[in-house]
Amino acid sequence: MLNTLPILLKNQRASLPITPPPAPRDDDDIPLLCELFGADNSFNQTEPKTAKTIEDLLAEIIKHKNNGFELNYKDSRHHDVSYVRVPKTLNDNSSNNQKWCLDDVIRVNRSRDDDEFGSACRVVNYMIRFYKDSSIAALEKQGIPV
Repeated sequence: MLNTLPILLKNQRASLPITPPPAPRDDDDIPLLCELFGADNSFNQTEPKTAKTIEDLLAEIIKHKNNGFELNYKDSRHHDVSYVRVPKTLNDNSSNNQKWCLDDVIRVNRSRDDDEFGSACRVVNYMIRFYKDSSIAALEKQGIPV
C-alpha cells in the first residue's frame, strides 16, 4: 500500500499518495552524467550525495549560461527552450520592484507571428480563466471597472 500524506482541502480531509523518488535512469538517457560520475557508468541519482552534486552542477551551468534572468538552450530536437527565473515576492511592493521577470515571461511567451501585446493578452486570458477572483480583485485595485 502506498504511503499517504494527509492534507486539508476546503475543510475536508484528504489523503494523497506520496510520490516515491524516481528510479535510477537508464544509462542511455543520461550518458554525460554517467560519464561524469564514474567510468563504470553506474549512476544513482537517488543517492543524497549524487543529488546534491547534480544540484550544484545545475547551479554552475545556470550561472554560466544565463542571460540576465533568462536561461536559453536547444533541446535534443534543436528547439529553443527558455526558462525565466521568477523570484518569490512577499507583498505588492516587492512584486512591483521585480516586475522585470514578468516582462521576460511575456517576451519569451511570444509566438513567431505575434508581438508582446499578443503574448500579454494570452497571459491575461489565462489569469482570468484560472484565477478569476484574483484577477477581478487586481483590476478593481487598479481602478479598472469590471
